[in-house]
Amino acid sequence: MNSNNSEFDSTSENGSQVSGDPNQEMNIIDLVNRVFTSTLLQKLREGIGFIDLEKRVLVWNQSAQQMTGLSHADMQEGWSIQRITRLPNTSRHCPVAKCLANQQESTEQFKIVRDDGDLVEVCMRAVPLKLNDQKFLGALLMMDDHSSERRLEKQVDQLHHQAMTDPLTGVRNRQAFDEMLRAAFEDFRSSDIVSSLVICDIDFFKRINDDYGHQKGDLALVSFARHLTEFVRDDDIVARYGGEEFVIICRDCDRQTAAERAEKIREQLQKTPQADLDGKCLTASFGVAQITAQDDEESLFVRADHALLTAKESGRNCVVSANVGEYNKPATQTEQVKKSRSWKQIRGEPIIQEEYLTPTPPDVLLAKIRGFIEDQSATIHKVDSQSIVLMLGGNQSLFRRSSDQVIGLIVDIEMSEESRSGQADRKLGKQTLMRCTVRPRRRRDRRQKELTEAANHIMSTLRSFLMIAGNQLPKRAATKPGEGRT
Repeated sequence: MNSNNSEFDSTSENGSQVSGDPNQEMNIIDLVNRVFTSTLLQKLREGIGFIDLEKRVLVWNQSAQQMTGLSHADMQEGWSIQRITRLPNTSRHCPVAKCLANQQESTEQFKIVRDDGDLVEVCMRAVPLKLNDQKFLGALLMMDDHSSERRLEKQVDQLHHQAMTDPLTGVRNRQAFDEMLRAAFEDFRSSDIVSSLVICDIDFFKRINDDYGHQKGDLALVSFARHLTEFVRDDDIVARYGGEEFVIICRDCDRQTAAERAEKIREQLQKTPQADLDGKCLTASFGVAQITAQDDEESLFVRADHALLTAKESGRNCVVSANVGEYNKPATQTEQVKKSRSWKQIRGEPIIQEEYLTPTPPDVLLAKIRGFIEDQSATIHKVDSQSIVLMLGGNQSLFRRSSDQVIGLIVDIEMSEESRSGQADRKLGKQTLMRCTVRPRRRRDRRQKELTEAANHIMSTLRSFLMIAGNQLPKRAATKPGEGRT
């Protein structure tokens, strides 16, 4: 046959013509297929094996060897899941054995302990391999190494745990409490599961810091947190709210039961000597409130917090339950914007200024502000019956450039208790109208971006301590230094 007319003609590497014999061409295709298959098997990131009906391991690629620490030669004795995992009692979960027995796909998760000590988490999937979809040849084994994914999941879980844990006491922190409280309200609204909130703090905690030092005060907080966790159920949530104040969410628990549990905690606490306090015992006060249909997160907290304040005013070291409906939700935004008040003149140019109404009484708000002061290491610059001025950061140094100095801020907090008008329900009573202003300590501080970020952070933190949600603010305005306000 003329080579110029043959469709099987090919050219050799040196350019010479090679005869186009069909059998030779098929051999070349078969060779290419085998080389392609072999290369693909070795380059796949999945571990691939083939086990025939006699449990001989005929294929074992490089990824399978890396995952298991076993070479193809190591597998010549035949398939054994115990040899792979180095663990006993795994044969009944073996996907290969199931596939060979039932001719059906099977998947299992395994932990493989390699000879070098590494632990590899592998997903094994055995698929029946049939010739022309009829004759069963054996099991095709595919293995995925999930170790990196599991490590990443573990790291994410650890980071989430850190983000939700108070570093001093080891109980949940404020962020975790907010999430759990929202979940408790969702359970109540969807399934009528009643939960209760307990707020408690150590009596005369400032005396402990003054008499024994802050380090011993921290140890007292750790001991108190440990005591709380010992007396709650597994489903209850203990969290440090701030300073010496702790909260307990009692899931599926009415007010009376929660109060009884708080009483047991209180009674045992006053009998427990504290080694770090020269054997003296701690006492604590407790306020309890139960979720009702009229509540949201803020109003529930306000009722429990007011009960705690009542316990303090009643001599401390006692448990007080809030009456249902003692406080209701804040006025609607339409009602709030009708409120007006002539606030005092603020010196300097505010960075951010907010006004809002809250059902929380001024005395309770002041207790919250004390926690904010301690948390932010703020200094009280001025205080009177209706306002307080706080100084944060900003200590100047003659040896530092102004751009390198710590951001210094002044926080002005003003309060006025006012009656709500135009309401059909007269039981709503009084509310507290507040204005909070954040301004720079240095009049000519040019770091506008840094000042704005710091001011927003401080305002957000203050709202958290006061249990004021951002979407409940009737007025919110911010100015940058230099723009001024009216």
